[in-house]
Amino acid sequence: MSIKRILNDVKNELQLNQKQIMLEKENIDLLEHILVRETKKLCPRENFDSINKDLKKYSKEELEVMLFDAKKFIDNLLSIECSTPGIGHFSIRDNSLISKIVLMSYIFTGTNIAIAGIGAFIEPKVSLALALPTALIGLWSYTSYQIAKSSGYSTFYNKIVIEPASQLSVNGTIAHEYAHHIFFEHRIFCHKIEEGFCRGVQRLYDEKLAEDMGDERYSHHSAWRSCIEINNAYRWACNKTSRKPAAFKELRGKKNGNISSYTLGGAIFRLNEEKYGINSYKDFMTAYQSSRALFFIAN
Repeated sequence: MSIKRILNDVKNELQLNQKQIMLEKENIDLLEHILVRETKKLCPRENFDSINKDLKKYSKEELEVMLFDAKKFIDNLLSIECSTPGIGHFSIRDNSLISKIVLMSYIFTGTNIAIAGIGAFIEPKVSLALALPTALIGLWSYTSYQIAKSSGYSTFYNKIVIEPASQLSVNGTIAHEYAHHIFFEHRIFCHKIEEGFCRGVQRLYDEKLAEDMGDERYSHHSAWRSCIEINNAYRWACNKTSRKPAAFKELRGKKNGNISSYTLGGAIFRLNEEKYGINSYKDFMTAYQSSRALFFIAN
């Protein structure tokens, strides 16, 4: 059996194990308890939406300072040592492979459009022959550019890309993407739990910022997303166990169906945190590195 097949089997079994954990009455009760407590702390939705309206493009130096602070907090939280990834904005002028590919695709698309336009007057069949490949390559170029410039962590370039963001959310985003870097550097290849881990670390860092700054708005972005996802997981578990869920008018949640690995992973790590405290994130890293982590979650 190939290594890829073994890893897929392990990951599928892990997700199955997570779902079984979510359906336990004790954990459904605990999710409801978290929601009752946390929804009381949420600011009005309109205030939350207005927080993220004023977007700013930060300089590379500003981003490096924010990354330094986030890294210091997270490394201490997890009791690990980890390298520092690059950080900045994406530009088609960057000296990177994806930038060059996108730039060349734009040039190719533009050239083909010009040829097709001229060909329409000379030989319509030439114009029609170029139309489909030009449209496909143009669409690919645009989509690639939109993905590349979005905030995220690139394992290929070992770089955190940050798009323009509000002052109150940019620090948490950097913490989130740095946590992805930790997973990559420590060779933890399990996407079904990675996003939940990163979102948990981001929320903890946002809460620290809110306390340090004396401004609770710094924690609103993570708090809202956390409550929405926990509510989704809670309502899914209630539906699967024929239990009537409590209603939280502040939140928009799924009433039934399936849940994403993002939502599942986030709920599982929140359950762990509720049971064992914030050290549960460090315990997960320790367990995974000593080959005991696959079924550590919420046991």
